[in-house]
Amino acid sequence: SGRVSFGLVGFRDRPQPGADVQYLTHVYQPLDEQADPNNFPAVLRGVQAAAEPTMGIAEDGLRGLLEAENLDWAPYSSRWIIYVSDASMRTPITDDKGNKHDVRSIASSLWESKKIALTTIYLNTPDAARSGDAGRAEAQFKTMTVGPKKSLPYLSIPDGDPASFGGAIDARTQ
Repeated sequence: SGRVSFGLVGFRDRPQPGADVQYLTHVYQPLDEQADPNNFPAVLRGVQAAAEPTMGIAEDGLRGLLEAENLDWAPYSSRWIIYVSDASMRTPITDDKGNKHDVRSIASSLWESKKIALTTIYLNTPDAARSGDAGRAEAQFKTMTVGPKKSLPYLSIPDGDPASFGGAIDARTQ
């Protein structure tokens, strides 16, 4: 079918004791074929970094992927998650039903069960390099890309630079 929709799921790490990070995962915009795609940039601008401290550099990205997998994908024949992060993922995790998940199991499940392609874009920031997280994040993200042709495989954006991000996406999609 020709239906198009953009959804957005945010994710964070667990808060430090006494801190309030507002959410671990949050659906900023569900998949909704009635939603105006021209409003999506405003939704993106509404995403803010946690103001309170979290447990560490790694984020709960696997829970974010599980949240995205649970959106209503049924009306769409083409399904694609673009995972963007500046930090590695906490792994493995246990979901609400007691099932354990790791990076490969979730990526495989997306494609095998719902035919959702997954591309990873890593904002490789100076903070990640200083913290020692960059190597771990890259190793995880390189194993995550799944889909029919891997048309936009893992992509690392040096210094997490917004200009480089746009240029890299443009170069890969033309």
